[in-house]
This record gives sequence, C-alpha cells and structure tokens, in this order.
Amino acid sequence: MNSAHVDVDEPVEESWGDALAASRRIAQRSLDVAANRVELLMVEAQEERDRLLRALYMALAAGAAAILGGFALIFGIALLLWDHGAIAALFIIAGLCLGGCLFLGWQIVRQADLPLFGTTLDQLRKDRKCLATIR
Repeated sequence: MNSAHVDVDEPVEESWGDALAASRRIAQRSLDVAANRVELLMVEAQEERDRLLRALYMALAAGAAAILGGFALIFGIALLLWDHGAIAALFIIAGLCLGGCLFLGWQIVRQADLPLFGTTLDQLRKDRKCLATIR
C-alpha cells in the first residue's frame, strides 16, 4: 500500500517541481527584462545629459557673441549720436538695455512658475487612480 501511495504522490511532486521551475524561469526572465529596461533608461539619461550640456555650452557661446555684438552696436549708436547729445544718447541706450533686461527677467520668472514634469505627473496620477479602481 505504501508503494501505491508513493506512485500517486510522485506525479504530484513532479508537477509541483515543474511549476516551481517554470515560475523561477518566468521570474528570472522578468528580472532580466526589468534590468534591461533600467540599463536602457540609464543610457538614455546619460545621452540626454550630454545633449543638454552641449546645448548649454552653445547657448553660453551664443550669449557671449550676443553681448559682444551688443557692445559694438551700443558704441556705434553712441558715436553716431555723439554730436546730437552724447548724454541723451547714452541714457536712451541704457534705458533700452534696462527695458530688455526687465522683459527677459519677467519671462524667466514666468517660466519658473510652471511645474516640472507637470504633464508626466498628471499622467502618473491618472494611472494610479485607474489601478486603484481595478482592485
């Protein structure tokens, strides 16, 4: 009778062993896919950082060139209007420069009020609500 009992239990133990091995393979493959995605994300983040730094360097170079061009323009206008009133010409140029600075500063402040990753965070909130209703 014990031998009959062992025969019945053997297929059950084998099926549990197969199921356990299959679940381990699925878990390992899931971990491999997740690790692959994380590696891909890290590579893309590095590429984005490099692209952002290149853009920053180019913007700084463009800003330096614009400043030099602005100085040359201011000196040219000052020399051109020197005979018509040097002090008035310099005050007009200074007023225009100050107005440009105030306008650009206002634009920067206005941009600072926008939330970072606002659309992405809204989408994640929607996903969380959707997942909460599935339970």
